[in-house]
Amino acid sequence: MAPLMAAAPPSTAAARAQAAARTNVRSPAGRPAGVGLARAGVAAARGRPAGVFTTSLAAAVALAAAARRRQSHAQRPRALRAAVALRASKAATTALQSETVPEEEDLRAIFAEASGGKDITTFDEAIRLEGVDGVLEEGAVSLKELQLLWGDESVALGFEAWSKWYVQVLALYDEFLWKDAVAPPSDLLADLDEDDEEDEDYEDEDLLVDAPSRYQDISKLLKQREQAQAEERGQLPAASTPALAAPATTEEGRENFEITRLFREGCDDQNMLSFEALLEISDIKAMLVQEEVTKTELKEMWAELPSKDGNIDVLTFKDLMGKVDDLFEYEEEELEEELDLAPAPLEEIAEVGAEAEVAPKLRAPAIVKSELQAMIQNLEEVETRPCGLDGRPETDTAITKLTDELEQIWRDKLEDVADFDETELVGDWELVYSTSAKYRRWQSVLNSDKYIKGGIVDALVQTFSIEPSTGAKEYDMEEVFLLEGQEQGMRSEGSWSVGLQSNVVTGDDDLVLKIGLNGVEYDNQEEEIEQAEKKLLSSQMIRTFCYSFIAYVDDDVRVMRTGLSGNSVFIYQRMQDKDD
Repeated sequence: MAPLMAAAPPSTAAARAQAAARTNVRSPAGRPAGVGLARAGVAAARGRPAGVFTTSLAAAVALAAAARRRQSHAQRPRALRAAVALRASKAATTALQSETVPEEEDLRAIFAEASGGKDITTFDEAIRLEGVDGVLEEGAVSLKELQLLWGDESVALGFEAWSKWYVQVLALYDEFLWKDAVAPPSDLLADLDEDDEEDEDYEDEDLLVDAPSRYQDISKLLKQREQAQAEERGQLPAASTPALAAPATTEEGRENFEITRLFREGCDDQNMLSFEALLEISDIKAMLVQEEVTKTELKEMWAELPSKDGNIDVLTFKDLMGKVDDLFEYEEEELEEELDLAPAPLEEIAEVGAEAEVAPKLRAPAIVKSELQAMIQNLEEVETRPCGLDGRPETDTAITKLTDELEQIWRDKLEDVADFDETELVGDWELVYSTSAKYRRWQSVLNSDKYIKGGIVDALVQTFSIEPSTGAKEYDMEEVFLLEGQEQGMRSEGSWSVGLQSNVVTGDDDLVLKIGLNGVEYDNQEEEIEQAEKKLLSSQMIRTFCYSFIAYVDDDVRVMRTGLSGNSVFIYQRMQDKDD
């Protein structure tokens, strides 16, 4: 089949990215009371010093969607990309010490959009800005962190206070992009960096031995030489194997910043935690919901802890979390004993290449899909709304881990995404689960303007087809809502296309599915069909939904990403004909 054409970015994203490209480096004058402490709090929660922020891409990421539409990266020669990445890394190090702020002209335009022309804007209005909404969608920052930076979310902010909050949000996103950026090959970095290293002067006596050997214990050097000589003879010293010769690793458990973050979810003003508050901590609550641990087990562990008036401090909490995590290690050991599992041969768990490189062996997609479907079914039993609308970030991680694995399997099988057969999309698909924060915020795709007021989503169905005579790619979708026991629907039709686009986070090409809707109709309470206003088609939720990336597709399951990484996914199941 003909290679796929590169997808053109939406005009709104391109226009906003160009408008946001005008930046000016300067130190912001003052900040509202409490913002400094809030930044320190976010920094501490992320395990790094306060003040370490960079907004070198700040203006360019006013739209999170704009970042996913950069195409020039993949078109550069590999060596040039590596050199550019190296220069960017050095520039970013310097930029960490300063802040970049978009031009006031651009900030005022964005503020006017958020506030609707008023002199102040609320927290709810601010997070619905396309740029901020995209940052949340990418998983670069959480809603709690945005609230922490804002302060009292019930208080509306004027332009000056809002602009400083907005710049800090851009800084967090820029840091997120740099953290996940694709690094150039280490050997190329070494070649490019050679000129920057200063040669050390050695005396003649120093040159009699290897310079790197200095300050090392002589017994270690002798042992290293003996091992080197033994390896040259094709042997290893007695009682030594490659595994034994490797340095031992120790399990340190959870990082301190993670322990602190969890502890803060439930501790009181005296930095003490009660058992009742423990049960409400996100990780513990998720384990209880998924029946990975019971309340009785937690009570037994709690009774053994040193406490004051029945409460524990953060150090004791760290010990408790260690005991909780140990439960899973014991379960794995017991399962192995019960099944009498022997260590699997290397060829069963890894693939060895021609040059002896070892890569994890991919599992069969049927196994991964089975685990994913079972997990979704378990979540549906405890969640009150369908399609993942009642889901939580704490339980999303397990879902996205499996969808990431499916994408890896699919890409490995496809080899070149440009060879994708578009006809695999043809058919009827029902949405079964989504981890999209934006979808959960709006609680619908088509009903964001509440044409069906009070309606609760019951199902979402898509249909992709190709007209045989013209080859036109036709699209239909319907969302079904329940309102006072009655079903009401919203429907839309249009066209679809698939194209190639560079992913600036992974460095790979993505397959982008673009859906163009012509209009939306809905059922009113009088059981009549009405047309929604055209402006609905430009809503944030519809634009996100209609511009997504194919992560996996087969005869039964389809997974779509709405971001550069796999944090936000929509999972569909193919609907079978009644005759099948």
